[in-house]
Amino acid sequence: MGDECGPGGTQTRAVWCAHVEGWTTLPTNCKQPERPDNQQSCFRVCDWHKELYDWQIGSWNQCRPVLSRSHEKPLECIRGEEGIQTRDITCIQKSNGVPAEDVICEYFEPKPRQEQGCLIPCRQDCIVAEFAPWSECSKTCGNGLQHRTRHVVAPPQFGGSACPNLTEFQICQSSPCAAEESLYSLNVGPWSICSVPHSRQIRQTRKRGKNKDKEKDREKAVRDPEARELIKKKRNRNRQNRQENKYWDIQIGYQTRQVTCTHRNGKSAALSFCKQDKLPITFQSCVITKECQVSEWSEWTPCSKTCFDMTTPKGNRTRSRTIKQLPIGSESECPQLEETEECVSQGDGVAPCIT
Repeated sequence: MGDECGPGGTQTRAVWCAHVEGWTTLPTNCKQPERPDNQQSCFRVCDWHKELYDWQIGSWNQCRPVLSRSHEKPLECIRGEEGIQTRDITCIQKSNGVPAEDVICEYFEPKPRQEQGCLIPCRQDCIVAEFAPWSECSKTCGNGLQHRTRHVVAPPQFGGSACPNLTEFQICQSSPCAAEESLYSLNVGPWSICSVPHSRQIRQTRKRGKNKDKEKDREKAVRDPEARELIKKKRNRNRQNRQENKYWDIQIGYQTRQVTCTHRNGKSAALSFCKQDKLPITFQSCVITKECQVSEWSEWTPCSKTCFDMTTPKGNRTRSRTIKQLPIGSESECPQLEETEECVSQGDGVAPCIT
């Protein structure tokens, strides 16, 4: 069996020199360096190789858009954009994972498909409200500053554009000031990264602990069993609502910046030297960016193939995971939530399929 199956075989073919009109001529009339090989090594596949080789199937890649040549891309996304996914499929030896020729695995089973259609969700750009009116000028004379603010209506999703600035400034001019004021100028620094105050986190943790203690005390004070049961149901509903809202929870943080007064010689001075009725704000609210969070993979489902069949021996099984936190203000998308792979029913008691 070792001599008839596996590597070490040889394939041959006839090679001769032919005239352009089709009749055979002397070999010397053809260029010998360009003469094709008339022999090559080959791998002869036998039935028992089925236990040694199999298809290795990779995970589906990210969904990529596909633009049809006959149809232009629509100006407005309604249901999502059609895309395509690809994956790597290789014939390998089961024992060590070394790649082999596809023809070996194709002898027992057709090569699985390497691409499939998919749907890319419509991008949701950040939506902000209109700006509020301009504030009063920060100076009663000379050049001052005005600011206006706006808030986030809907955060970006699925790679949508990020939110624009929520605060704008402009220079405002009033009546001329005394000559001494030109010695000093007001400098406004950039905003810091949006973050949650540490003291707020501590207060929230303490508040949750106190609320739990109060709930227990109220429950003990109620003697009527029916009233106590109603209190439990209401509390459970509130917890469920908070859990569902957590996926879309927009957390508001804060940003700070430096506002300094500088003398004409470049040295820092007290803010009182920059004569202004109102200084630019140094603190503002902002939206905390959150990345997508998913749970661990679930267990594989039972194999869809529950009987033994030589023609189509494999079935499918799947596993999934859920979203714990949807992305807010982030351009990255959530990873794939479901995986499918081929499987074979195992065990001595597997019955043959009824045809």
